[in-house]
Amino acid sequence: MSMTPEQSARQFSDLLEKSLGAHQKGDLEIAAEGYRAILDRFPNHAITLDLYGTLLHQTGEIARALEFLERAVALAPESTSARLHLGAARMAAGNPADALKEFQIVCSVDADNAEGWLSQAQALEQLNRLDEAITSARRAVDILPAHAVTLGRLGALLLKAGQAEAALSALAGVHRADPLALEAYLHTALAWKAAGDRIAAEKAVRRGIIIAPGTFEFYLHLSGSNAAPGKRIDYVEWARYATRLRPGASNLWSKLAVECSREHSVDAAVRAGIRAQVLDPLNESSHNGFAADIYRSRNHEAARRACYRGLVAYPYIAELKLIAAETELWRGNFEKGWALFEERLDPRISPARIALPPLWENRAEDPGQLFVAAEQGIGDEYVFLSFLPALAEKVDRLTVECDERNLPLYARSFPGVTFVGRHIRADEHGRAIFDYSNWSGRQDIDHAIFAGSLPGLFVRDAQVPGPHGGYLKVDEAEKAAWKSKFDRLGNKPKIGICWRSGLVTKIREAFFTSAANLVGALGADDADYVSLVYDARDEELDEVEALYGCRIHVPEGIDQRNELDRVAAMLSALDCVVGMGAAPILLASAVGAEVIHLGWCRFHCADEHDVVFGNCHPMLRRDERFDMRIAVPRAAAFLPTVIGR
Repeated sequence: MSMTPEQSARQFSDLLEKSLGAHQKGDLEIAAEGYRAILDRFPNHAITLDLYGTLLHQTGEIARALEFLERAVALAPESTSARLHLGAARMAAGNPADALKEFQIVCSVDADNAEGWLSQAQALEQLNRLDEAITSARRAVDILPAHAVTLGRLGALLLKAGQAEAALSALAGVHRADPLALEAYLHTALAWKAAGDRIAAEKAVRRGIIIAPGTFEFYLHLSGSNAAPGKRIDYVEWARYATRLRPGASNLWSKLAVECSREHSVDAAVRAGIRAQVLDPLNESSHNGFAADIYRSRNHEAARRACYRGLVAYPYIAELKLIAAETELWRGNFEKGWALFEERLDPRISPARIALPPLWENRAEDPGQLFVAAEQGIGDEYVFLSFLPALAEKVDRLTVECDERNLPLYARSFPGVTFVGRHIRADEHGRAIFDYSNWSGRQDIDHAIFAGSLPGLFVRDAQVPGPHGGYLKVDEAEKAAWKSKFDRLGNKPKIGICWRSGLVTKIREAFFTSAANLVGALGADDADYVSLVYDARDEELDEVEALYGCRIHVPEGIDQRNELDRVAAMLSALDCVVGMGAAPILLASAVGAEVIHLGWCRFHCADEHDVVFGNCHPMLRRDERFDMRIAVPRAAAFLPTVIGR
């Protein structure tokens, strides 16, 4: 018995309602069966075509979804729902341009369709039309000002456009609308980081972790480098917990390696790095850190292999080439080592240079007026420019760039050489750049060479110590004045000590000791000690006095950070200088003072001597890990030899 039209319509309505209900509940097989049954009888029913096409999109059958959705739009071109779903399917098919056309039609038909504007923003973003994407997202926010997803999308786009403050404003709205929106906390952390507030960035990450401690992505943004000063948090344990959440994620093991390295747990860092590379041999982030950690463990051959293995996959990582350079110098392969050392000039890791004169590349030719361009820190400058005497024998006309604080010292030491201060400034992003475009002396320069390239010209034999007497000439009157001051301290030898640098970081801290440890080992009663730490703290000095009954002398009337010409004279008036490789140790070496260095030979290529400064005596052999428990006692044993010389 055939059904009446009324019964047929009711059956159709019931089946559509049942199928739609199943679809909404996630029972996709039941929904698909119902949609197909309807389309068998009514193949041009636009609503069902739209629903079935949407379901196919959800199950990953994009090609079939497009077929049904295109039919739905053709039959009902006024349907904004069908056009939105068709646009979404085209996005999934990798066709944002055609998807954008559908979204634009939706917004032209219904200007208050927030989903249309938001979808349009997504398509524009994929087409790299970021400004238009932000405009579309703002239209969506105007329609739904308290909608977390819409605000979150706008915040993400603003962040991508580099508008960190505007992004933070939008993301704050997400947190108000939906405090449990996880992705917004990640975006907020990135926005605060971009705005330069790492502490606020970490707070955002921690809020996300509190809400969803099992979301491993948060741990990638939790870093010991973000910690507030003096705040002690076990970042290694956080990173280790993340690897438990997702043990197969190579990037989490890389993150653990970074945190272990930051805490100077080198062996643990190496183990985590190995795990990261086993899981994903092409994990770029793991290669650089892995090689550096192996190198810090003093396994030079393994570090060398790790560098070259990483460079096969990522030949552009300059840091790997620099570590490889150190391993080649350690092996005595100076030709290859110095060639790799030139990678420090890679623009990705070195400050930009504007209007630098042409480089002196053909070393067999006369460079004419040669400009020695400054690079790196002030301590490195003392090392690099120690080769000026040798360079002056090869090149008649020299102009040398140096730290302005060193101009009087260098001018006195090399009266035939022109010295100029560093042409350094900050660009619009606050990054340091060297700009020679307005330097009037540039027109007289024929060629340039970087200061850091000088060692490669002259250090070719690890068995030959550097010159013993230093290369810088101090102000003799200033030296005599300091000697007179030191003589008033008593008849004991005058020992300058440097137990740390002014800049204290977690990595640097591993290479420091305490004033008390140093004085106690060298002999509290055997010498008068002079502080070479320009910001020595009272508690450091008080600890020495409480333990040993002696007071470290802090030179008065001198700014040890900035009055470097006077500091050089002061150092030369001491009987010996002992410390780790900070600027005072290098300056003392440069002026010819006897120096006991609590570290390795410069460039890590010799054991019993230094290849740059013959008067600098390294306490660690190149195969040994850095350990103050080894270096300081050796310095104490070696000190009588130096003082008696």
